[in-house]
Amino acid sequence: MDKRMRALRGILFLLLIAISTGCSNLLFDIQQPEVTVSSFRLLPSHGTTLNFEIMLHIKNPNPVTLNLDGISYAASLENRRIISGNADALGSVEAYGEDDYPIFAKADLVAGAALLVDLVRNPKDLVAYEFEATIDIGGLMPDIRVRKRGELSMSGN
Repeated sequence: MDKRMRALRGILFLLLIAISTGCSNLLFDIQQPEVTVSSFRLLPSHGTTLNFEIMLHIKNPNPVTLNLDGISYAASLENRRIISGNADALGSVEAYGEDDYPIFAKADLVAGAALLVDLVRNPKDLVAYEFEATIDIGGLMPDIRVRKRGELSMSGN
């Protein structure tokens, strides 16, 4: 009985090593997906609330589907952080695929109001933005970190 247990332990140990080696090879072969902000636009608003659509374009260079389990994001306009939030279950990016993923966000009331006052006093067609996000792609894979800068058209187009 003791020899059987020892043999069984040995087999389980070898199986565990084989599985962990296979997983580590999979993890190290995963390439970082490419994430771009394809649009950042002001949506039509009612009252003083500023609503935005931030469109992320994600390319998956890997042979496996990546699940976008969640995202934590923040955005600044004219160097003022006015948007921050979280979203879950954005969908998935198929193996070797790419797609667009919209995030709908509302501006912080106080920061948004201060920005509105400033834009009324000093009208601009284009406003500088900075967008930062951390995207959870699940499992043991590392999060995707994104930091993009650009200009936002205040005409809503």
